[in-house]
Amino acid sequence: MRLPTNFSGIYTPLITPFKNGAIDHAAAAHLTQHLLDAGIHGVVAGGTTGEGPALTSREKHAVLNTILTVTDGLCPVLVGIEGASTEGVTREVRHFSHTLADGFLVSPPSYVRPCQEGIYRHFMTIAEATDRPIVLYNIPARTGVSMAPETIFRLYETGRFPAIKACGLTLEHLSLLTEMDGLKVLSGDDSWLYLTLQMGGHGGIMASSHLFPDRFVAVYELMQAGRAEEAWGVFDQFRPLIKLMFRDPNPSPVKAALALQGYIHEELRLPLIPVHDDSRQRIRDALNALSGLKAYPAFAQ
Repeated sequence: MRLPTNFSGIYTPLITPFKNGAIDHAAAAHLTQHLLDAGIHGVVAGGTTGEGPALTSREKHAVLNTILTVTDGLCPVLVGIEGASTEGVTREVRHFSHTLADGFLVSPPSYVRPCQEGIYRHFMTIAEATDRPIVLYNIPARTGVSMAPETIFRLYETGRFPAIKACGLTLEHLSLLTEMDGLKVLSGDDSWLYLTLQMGGHGGIMASSHLFPDRFVAVYELMQAGRAEEAWGVFDQFRPLIKLMFRDPNPSPVKAALALQGYIHEELRLPLIPVHDDSRQRIRDALNALSGLKAYPAFAQ
């Protein structure tokens, strides 16, 4: 088992490429290598951005193996797990604990909207099924419920939940999380990456980091080096593109952008559909604009 020692930096929740209805493993491998070459610090397989709910367990296992073959221990690989049933999520976590995945990204139950005690027991039941770390995923827009800071702290204190992907927070809520000693706070709202780092957060798990990943890495590394003004200059360049990535349901815009860049076929599984032509043209224009700006492929100097 390979446990990640540091849940920090820029994680990409990988899209799942399809071709003629099947997983395009060659494209998945090529895209993963591209992200590694750009310095991405970790990836998530089969999450929401990866259309996890539309994958069979066999398909998710297969795409995970493709990703793990490419990463080969060079960065942590998490598996995204979600669902409304504690039993179902626990069963899936137990199944993927037999793989070489480094941990899991798990959200509260969707649709059923449990109370905070129910959320706590949900995660503790899941934790009993695996020896891998679990990254909490607070995403109220999708689950219908938000995890209270007290619940997050209770879970963190158990030692099984070292980090959280935080979405849909107020500034006060984000401040409370970043003040929890030791908890790694990763922004799940792409447009909040800079603010999260500025407030003491540790990185982000962001769909838009598929695009110009070296610049997302540069923002993180510049902030770590205390060069906040330069980091803002880089981040401000691609804020318009981030906005476009959520103009349509995720991951449709990300797949449109990757298809325009030649990495994948623009194919999704229902109920998701490709973006409209107007959105695709806006994305094309934003990509072209960014391509002409200064890149930061080797910040280490």
